Amino acid sequence: MGDHLDADSLASLPTPSRGRRGLSADESHQARQVLAAHYENGATIRGLADASGYSFGRVRELLLEAGVTLRRRGGPQRSTPRES
Repeated sequence: MGDHLDADSLASLPTPSRGRRGLSADESHQARQVLAAHYENGATIRGLADASGYSFGRVRELLLEAGVTLRRRGGPQRSTPRES
């Protein structure tokens, strides 16, 4: 999945109703599940934010609320030092 997300892959995400600030409890639950599944399959927070229309901070908050362990910044880390 990675950064190759598009709006269609997150079409099931709820959006706040006009005139209402934020998502309902059910909508937040749904968003947490969808975003967590994508993140755990390799999507980045930035990619999820871009594809969903949610802010980076909102995506991060929803992932944390879902109990997801966030990856370190900068991609996969090497387990052994690189030889010169």
